[in-house]
Amino acid sequence: MDQWLTERLRQLLRRGVLLGELGYRRYFRLQAVGPVLYLGQGAHRGPCRALADGTSLKSGDPLGILHFNNARIADLHRPHANPGFAFARLLWRSLRILAQRAQSDPVLRQVVAFRGVTWIPPHMQRVGFEVEPLPDGLRTRWLQWHFRLLLYVFAPEINPGTARRLRPYVFWLTRRQLIRHFAVEEPSGHEPS
Repeated sequence: MDQWLTERLRQLLRRGVLLGELGYRRYFRLQAVGPVLYLGQGAHRGPCRALADGTSLKSGDPLGILHFNNARIADLHRPHANPGFAFARLLWRSLRILAQRAQSDPVLRQVVAFRGVTWIPPHMQRVGFEVEPLPDGLRTRWLQWHFRLLLYVFAPEINPGTARRLRPYVFWLTRRQLIRHFAVEEPSGHEPS
């Protein structure tokens, strides 16, 4: 009986999270970019920031705000699947699509850098990402709670101790690094597929 109630609660929470994410995407006018990313627009707020590739980010500079498609990522957690490998493959595909759009879309040509928040620990520096923990504060605590909720409803097989240790990270990827690492160069005369 307890397991039935737990599963029922998880299903109700999942529906609520999915509805909340749909509303969030509509409110912020997020656009799908490939299978696991959404893209929003914003502007840099705060002091000048020098990124590792020499890009200088000034207050008011256009930013691309990246969000993960949590529902799609949750579908990767199936029995006998390797969700980490599947996620990496889909993320790579999404970043390639974003790189292509960053070169062809007039609005994205103005974007200086892309920013997002994740719980995935830093490990993509070799492909141009800069990752740092969010400073302690109310937003960080709220994001920790949000990440735990996502794991509870989408990936219940993950150890609760792991969920309690989640830490939000902010990641940056300059437009230059995006194109350098993810743009697909096509032989001349061929259209990208």
